[in-house]
Amino acid sequence: MAKQVTELLSTLRVLMFPFLAYGHISPFLNVAKKLADREFLIYLCSTPINLKYASKKIPEKYADSIQLVELHLPELPELPPHYHTTYDLPHHLHHTLQKALKMSKPNFSKILENLKPDLVIYDILQQWAERVANEHNIPAVKLLTSGETGENLRAKVRDISKNLKSVRGEEMDAAAQELIQLCRNSEYELMNARLIVELGVAVEIIRDDDGNIHRGEITETLKDVITGETGEILRGKVRDISKNLKSIREEEMDTAAEELIQLCRNSNKYK
Repeated sequence: MAKQVTELLSTLRVLMFPFLAYGHISPFLNVAKKLADREFLIYLCSTPINLKYASKKIPEKYADSIQLVELHLPELPELPPHYHTTYDLPHHLHHTLQKALKMSKPNFSKILENLKPDLVIYDILQQWAERVANEHNIPAVKLLTSGETGENLRAKVRDISKNLKSVRGEEMDAAAQELIQLCRNSEYELMNARLIVELGVAVEIIRDDDGNIHRGEITETLKDVITGETGEILRGKVRDISKNLKSIREEEMDTAAEELIQLCRNSNKYK
């Protein structure tokens, strides 16, 4: 089936632009490999520190079909190059990183001008990338990567729950404090949290009228997730989603590739 797809195109060039987090880059790479298998040429665009990580995840057979493109963020005194990623980034610098990323629009625009890709696939957390692509008359589609992030968040909750075999007051307080810290993460993590709530694999803790989260609400929610009916429902949802992900067939990727090809063709008609 993949061979039939490749017969329809003369190497489409796709620039992929994930958010600056390993949990977003990894699923982008997975899609990049699937497209490369169908003879797409992929440009993976990110900061040098993230590309160093990505390069270790690209097998030798993709050396020609997946190319790394450096995006340089503006120089800010509080944000040296090794902090141009969310990995090991101090919490107080998350907003600064997002600010620097948005300030890199001219550099991103220059990359599109030089490479002239047929298509841009951007992270849902970087809506501005679509506007930049449109300025160059390049079609753009968003990629949602909440699945992996959601899995990481559920893993964190499971780690907390392992320490709650005896539910004493001080233990619940400690767990509540850790969950409060999770809830204080930066904007992109909060967006992913909302998405996994909508998927039915997480629950939202009730806030007061001022938008604050209280320890008591966290404690009650945590008890219900670990030992109550809510927990059983969540675990069932996770199992269902896992089964669906495992059932993805190559034909579905071929269909997606066909749609991307058609999108590029339609766009080229009006250039």
